[in-house]
Amino acid sequence: MNQYTPVERLCSGYFGSDHRVKERRPGRKERHVKLVPCGSKEFALRALSVYKEMACYLPKHENVAKVKEAFLHRQQGTVYLCSVGKEYGGHQALNEFLLQKHSGLTDDAYKAIFLQITTGLSYLHSNDIAHNTLTSYSVIVTEIYNGTGVAKLTDYGFAQLCLQATDDCYDLEEGRSLSLMYALPPEAYHSKWGREFDKPNRAADIFMLAMLFNAAADHSLLPLPKSKKRQRGEENRVLATFLPFPGYGSVPVGKFLHNNPSVDLDHQLFRTVSPDLRRLLRRMALLEPNDRPAPTGVIQMLNSCKTIRKPPSTEEADTSSFKVPLAPLMTANRKRRSSSIPFDPMAAGRASKKSKMAGPAREWEKSTSEAASNLIRRASLRLSQRAKSVSDFLNQKKSVKITD
Repeated sequence: MNQYTPVERLCSGYFGSDHRVKERRPGRKERHVKLVPCGSKEFALRALSVYKEMACYLPKHENVAKVKEAFLHRQQGTVYLCSVGKEYGGHQALNEFLLQKHSGLTDDAYKAIFLQITTGLSYLHSNDIAHNTLTSYSVIVTEIYNGTGVAKLTDYGFAQLCLQATDDCYDLEEGRSLSLMYALPPEAYHSKWGREFDKPNRAADIFMLAMLFNAAADHSLLPLPKSKKRQRGEENRVLATFLPFPGYGSVPVGKFLHNNPSVDLDHQLFRTVSPDLRRLLRRMALLEPNDRPAPTGVIQMLNSCKTIRKPPSTEEADTSSFKVPLAPLMTANRKRRSSSIPFDPMAAGRASKKSKMAGPAREWEKSTSEAASNLIRRASLRLSQRAKSVSDFLNQKKSVKITD
């Protein structure tokens, strides 16, 4: 760290704290530095060599934040793995970006963001790098000159080194911790999760990507605890996909599927996004990791999605286009209609009214009986004529005679 001058501490990011620094050489460019604490010097040396091959030597990609260099730094008896990256001016975490601008984003804008994130993830997977902390905080949105935003993945490669984003010595800030807890796949809650040192777990990224897409398209925000509703504003809310259960609060989808693998959540998940996106998310969030599609397949299905958010229901459209005039309210001075006769079993005119209604009923019954009898008469006449013609035919053929 001798070649950099600290400027400010940004946040407690995944795996380590994030800082903004300036170079001490001429030019004094600002850089983004992440300090990842390592348990021992032996582990730090091994992690440094692996991380350099994964991140530092990775060719530049538009949707992946570039790592400039990595080295070890000792501070107060702790060895840190320092990752130095480019400082993108005016960038925002995806969580903050969507909280501020979700109301003005169109489906095409959401689709472009999703495609950029998936393209960056596909590039990482093609280079044997897994993310495994893919949330709305590990994606930044930068602005280029024409005003359009570009999504870039950060914090990649550390999951294969640190195995988990938090431990006894390091605690995440609340927003990132909650976001990660609600994004983990079902296999992450197993004691023998197959995430080993220097081995990528690509299937977990696909599940976390599905949780991110649903939370962004639905603008699903975690409810605030009652004790913090007055302290926190809208800008500190966390985008996440969860299952609301009475008495249990907001339950992570991965944790619920791990504890209840036989329960079908098809009718509870992804109901508030478009049908096209829902079909994609259902495949990405399958319980079996090997059944989830690769990022290239996700890109193809995203391109085929015509809409991202759920369109207005047909019922709402029908009621808005066809309006029925409301009946006037009943008032005390309104006269009753002649047809609305009050029922009084003790009234004297009840029998006369019944006799008046009995006349048309008898006429209708008489007319229907006459029509039925005429129909039967015609049918019997046709049968007799048909039998006579058959008997005449048989007589001509000198066969057995059939009399009427």
